[in-house]
Amino acid sequence: MLRMVRDINANYVSKVNAHGQTVTCFTCHRGRTVPETMPAAAGSETPQSQP
Repeated sequence: MLRMVRDINANYVSKVNAHGQTVTCFTCHRGRTVPETMPAAAGSETPQSQP
């Protein structure tokens, strides 16, 4: 995953992000071991995660 983040920052972010923000582990994981597969629905108590 570290290689993926480095590749995204080196090859793609500069093409789509004029502000220079980079992708980090927190971009997807948000402090969790396994990233959420999709945002939680409004009113949902727990987000959907990968099994």
